[in-house]
Amino acid sequence: MNMQIHADGRPRTVNDPRGITIGFTLLILTFAIARLVGASATATMAVALASYALPIILYDMVVTKVHRRPSTGLDWSLFHKRAFDPSRVAVKLIGTCGIYAMLGIVYASLPPGVFDLYRLFAIGALLTLPILLLASAIYIALIDRVMIEPRDGYFEFGSALLLRFRGRDWLKIRDLVLGWVIKGFFLPQMFGSLAICISRFLTGTLEWNLVAMVAWLANVAVLITLLVAVCGYALTMRLLDTHIRSPNNVPLGWVVCLVCYAPFNALILHPLFPYDGWAQMAPLVRRRRLACRALGPHGGGGLRALDVGDHYLRPPVVEPDAPRHHHERALPFHKTSRLHRQKPVLVAHRRAVPFHRGLVRCRVT
Repeated sequence: MNMQIHADGRPRTVNDPRGITIGFTLLILTFAIARLVGASATATMAVALASYALPIILYDMVVTKVHRRPSTGLDWSLFHKRAFDPSRVAVKLIGTCGIYAMLGIVYASLPPGVFDLYRLFAIGALLTLPILLLASAIYIALIDRVMIEPRDGYFEFGSALLLRFRGRDWLKIRDLVLGWVIKGFFLPQMFGSLAICISRFLTGTLEWNLVAMVAWLANVAVLITLLVAVCGYALTMRLLDTHIRSPNNVPLGWVVCLVCYAPFNALILHPLFPYDGWAQMAPLVRRRRLACRALGPHGGGGLRALDVGDHYLRPPVVEPDAPRHHHERALPFHKTSRLHRQKPVLVAHRRAVPFHRGLVRCRVT
């Protein structure tokens, strides 16, 4: 896939700013109306998610036509050429149901207390399970007819569940499972935290002093960021070109990332820093981190605001001199950067991107 570049050398965003503007405008109107009429937190959350995601989806599908991008792996000319294969679709549905069952077993076996957000998310998902299964069946049947490689990870995983182990592509199964581990871990946390922030937003009163205003604005920033995160984790699909390209398989990266989130952060913070106020400090640290992600130079919103596939630590790639061509020295640095087991990354010199200091790394998707 060719990466579009601005005239001054900056790479273009994968999100269309006009669609994001429409989504954010409707989102702000939703929150304003909900606060004025005194709507419930549950109704406000449902309407806010729909008012943000649906306009962006419609804009991407109708105007930007993201479903026709080569990076989706879809060829819509195959819809009339390829016959419907019920056996392959059934195997994919078995793989999808297997993933849902595994997540449900894990959520149900978690101890109460620290994992309350996961249990609440599991109860909500269980209530919407019939709708989820129906939507999954329709989506899989549609996408299967236009996929260039229809034997994807769901097919391989479903075949493995049927004890058809011979000829399986275990790398596809590994990537599928790791991708769902990422979504299964982060989506309940983001979803539960979003519900808490919306409740605070609707019930809290804004006092006209500096401390209260800063706290209220921080809660709004976290609320918007969490809503974008929930949409990003929930809507990872090929049809929108938001599917996970490659989940990280480096154990150190998973460790570094997971220690920042409950309950693993308590295992690190309390032994190293025996301070009784961590329970009060943790929400403030989380607010600062999420607010920086929402308002910082890399915060762009949209359904692709989160790099779900590469959510974890990457070893640095050092290149003192920029190559004349982007393929000229990609392989040597790819090997020396300990990324030989993963897909290559695009390496750019600091002079290639004027607004960023130092070396810039990005995956072209």
